Amino acid sequence: MGMTSTSSVEENKWLRPSGDYRALNAVTQPGRLPIPYLHDFNHNLLGRTVFSTLALERAYHQIPVEMFDIETTAICTSFGL
Repeated sequence: MGMTSTSSVEENKWLRPSGDYRALNAVTQPGRLPIPYLHDFNHNLLGRTVFSTLALERAYHQIPVEMFDIETTAICTSFGL
């Protein structure tokens, strides 16, 4: 069950695919745990002096998905899934 998709070209000439997940969102049950706020994350850094590099840009879409739910998050494009 793939979702329909659209694509746009960003200013840096990268193709940005996006899926229409409205049908999936309508039947998705909310998670049991709240999503942490960025403000709370920043507050935890207050007074710290040693930091490691966080690849937040690459981790943005790295949300754990149950194996049997993976097919519902696929998007159909003109060049495949």
